[in-house]
Amino acid sequence: MISIPGVLIGLLSGGGLMSYMARAQYNYKEKYLLNATVRADGSSNFAEGNRWGIFPSVSAGWVLTEEEFLSNTSDVLDNLKIRASWGQNGNQSIPNFIYSSQIAYVFPGYFFGDTKPSFRSNSLS
Repeated sequence: MISIPGVLIGLLSGGGLMSYMARAQYNYKEKYLLNATVRADGSSNFAEGNRWGIFPSVSAGWVLTEEEFLSNTSDVLDNLKIRASWGQNGNQSIPNFIYSSQIAYVFPGYFFGDTKPSFRSNSLS
């Protein structure tokens, strides 16, 4: 790998990334919590029609120490919360531009002199 002062090597390898994120949170009486997040990631590592991925996630929480039935445990419990979550993630760790067509060579590849095979027509004349 070449080391060039002041230049990011990642820029030399090609490819690009772009992301957008949106999040909404709801809190009811400091007891019930809801969080929803959506992330959109674009990567040049994928073909034109498949460059963007959408990755949602949600979580819900319940602060038990704010409930009346645990009010007499404040000397033992300071903050007790239960949280459940679900989310999707993606992976773009593939070589740059692998989706583009590859050149395939047929044996022997190149012909020189009399090594070129002769193709004869089988048509009736």
